[in-house]
Amino acid sequence: MITCSSCNNESGSKRDSHLGLELEQHRAMTGGTIGPSVRSVIRMGDIRLSANMRSSGEGNVDFTIVGNKRATNPKHLKQSIQYMREGDVANLKVTFPMPNSKMINQAVVKSCYLAASMFAGYEWARATAPDLVRRIGIGEVAWHEFESIVYRFPKLGVDIQNGFMIGILLNLDLIMLTFPVGSEPTYYRGAALPFADQSITQYCQNSKLFLKSLEKGTNTIEYRECYIINANYQVTELHHKST
Repeated sequence: MITCSSCNNESGSKRDSHLGLELEQHRAMTGGTIGPSVRSVIRMGDIRLSANMRSSGEGNVDFTIVGNKRATNPKHLKQSIQYMREGDVANLKVTFPMPNSKMINQAVVKSCYLAASMFAGYEWARATAPDLVRRIGIGEVAWHEFESIVYRFPKLGVDIQNGFMIGILLNLDLIMLTFPVGSEPTYYRGAALPFADQSITQYCQNSKLFLKSLEKGTNTIEYRECYIINANYQVTELHHKST
């Protein structure tokens, strides 16, 4: 993989963490598989409890109260136990930290660049995309332009449950990389990256054309090459058109 230390370190702490939080919260809330716990706060009127939220693996979401004094007031803990014994939990509210959508999108671009490097090869990774990825990561690309580079699909016409899909789009010189969110995917995230040398302006224009073609309702993506890659970076299928 080719990424400079500053992008890797800063992106990991400031951007990738938001994408990781989104994925963890998705796993915790959907109840598909047992995943990592997510920090949350439970409120019962004036009572405040720190808790860890996690999928039970049986379609339920479990909460584990963090009982140490720094996290939860002992008086609140005792009161909450009494309320629960009495069944008085009608006004229970749960909150948890929300990831920053802009940071998520920046992390998606970098993650897709690193995965695409395995497919497109060293020369592409070295010469074509790094400067664009870096400029996106440090905010040099305007937000309204940046939104045309990343995308989110509610569904996909092919099964990429345990891997990702990557393809070179027809006539636009873009690499499209899409990955599923969740063990039973409920949506798909991805980014369009430049396949050949392009200016930022041309790159964003091509990305907008790609997204507009989807908005027109054709629901068809045409590309020169398209592959489904499994979790071990092995090609499992070759496609010529995705719907």
